[in-house]
Amino acid sequence: MTEFLPGGKRLTGKRGPALLAVLAMFTAMAFLAAGTAPAAQADEFCKNAYLQPYGQYGDRCDMLVSQAGHFFEVGIQTSGRAGCVRIIGYYGEPVTNWQCTSAWSHTSILRANDGGYYRGSIRNNNSTYGAYFSGFNGCCYP
Repeated sequence: MTEFLPGGKRLTGKRGPALLAVLAMFTAMAFLAAGTAPAAQADEFCKNAYLQPYGQYGDRCDMLVSQAGHFFEVGIQTSGRAGCVRIIGYYGEPVTNWQCTSAWSHTSILRANDGGYYRGSIRNNNSTYGAYFSGFNGCCYP
């Protein structure tokens, strides 16, 4: 069947199957996207922070913003010295013990969130030398 549009252009039935295929593809993509869980957000805090030797003022660095989610992960990336990481509460109270790792390595803590707001804290674990450290967190896993 051929129909004429204003301006003399013809509309044929040949475009129908292609249009249906495109619509079916978009519909399938919408269903797949709706079923996909959101990716966890990974952020850095205290990036390349110089921390004084353990026991001195400035030996640790805390994440500034508290975050909440079903799971909360916080970690440390060390450089030339050993370092530690722990989870602290909204007001800075310790939630976990320090978890330490050697120089040129990383470690993290994963905690099931009980509805609280948590922050990460990193610390230089060397009592003689200062060094650069970076903290990271993967917040709010679904």
